Amino acid sequence: MNETVSPAPDAARSEPQRRLTDPLKASIREAYARLQANTPGFATRRAQSQMIGLVSRALATSGGIGVAEAPTGVGKSLGYLTAGVPIALA
Repeated sequence: MNETVSPAPDAARSEPQRRLTDPLKASIREAYARLQANTPGFATRRAQSQMIGLVSRALATSGGIGVAEAPTGVGKSLGYLTAGVPIALA
């Protein structure tokens, strides 16, 4: 999987700073653990874990932009949601 995270050019001026705090990281880890525990046959995938990290960093960076390229079946959708939902709810 290829990945990049960077702030948008004018983001620092237009939005309050967000941070990927320890409690927020714990919330993301808990969401992933619940997904594993409640999905029969769930298999962890390294690329999916990387995707969760990428999305977490991008969403926690004001105006952050994350770009990921991965083949079908890696788990991109679950990666986006596992990181995105806890951050949106925080």
